[in-house]
Amino acid sequence: SAISSYEKALKLGYSSKLYGNLGNLYFKIKQYGHSILCYRKALILSPSNREISANLDFAREIAGVKSVGLRSVDILGMNIENFWLISVVLVFWTGAFVISFFYFLRWEWRRISWYLLVWLISLTSSFWFYVDSVKDSQNLAREVIVLESFSENNDTSEIPLRRYAGKNSSANAMAIIGESLFLQTDENGHPKKHMNLSGENWYLVVSADQGKKGWIRTEEVGLILEDHKPMEQVQTN
Repeated sequence: SAISSYEKALKLGYSSKLYGNLGNLYFKIKQYGHSILCYRKALILSPSNREISANLDFAREIAGVKSVGLRSVDILGMNIENFWLISVVLVFWTGAFVISFFYFLRWEWRRISWYLLVWLISLTSSFWFYVDSVKDSQNLAREVIVLESFSENNDTSEIPLRRYAGKNSSANAMAIIGESLFLQTDENGHPKKHMNLSGENWYLVVSADQGKKGWIRTEEVGLILEDHKPMEQVQTN
């Protein structure tokens, strides 16, 4: 099928167009969780793509889920953390150089107080954006999309979040297919994962507002960020 062909292609390398087209195919067969996941991955690669953004909004509307509001991981083609870190360094050293220059000219501190104030505000703002971007990147690395379960009733639009890592455990909450959840991590920053006696792997997840928490099978969620090669790298190898 076309979906299988796209999935095979994505194992070799990814691109925004591949993910966008695959999202459209999943949407046509009403697998909104997979569709939303593909659109999210496409927008990570091409944040300014209005068509994919509109498709994502429409898929979310049909699925009945909301955006968690995470920002793009890139600015001007640069990793957002690196962008703001470089900004902090540039603002700091530019300000330090100018202040040193004024001092060399023997200007009174009263005359450069306005510049010092602007410099401190710019430096503080840049640093705040850097810290915020680090948090966003960490959350994005933990974000997963709830997918359709093929071992449960396919007609359901919700997946149970279990109290314990097992199908026989009662549901602690219900997650909507297509909803964003976040992997809980241990003290080392690794996802909390458990394999039960049946050989099933489970993740401990939580919603953005902390209102939902529970165990979900690994095949019932899809990671937003995965380690693949971009298509341009594959083509040049």
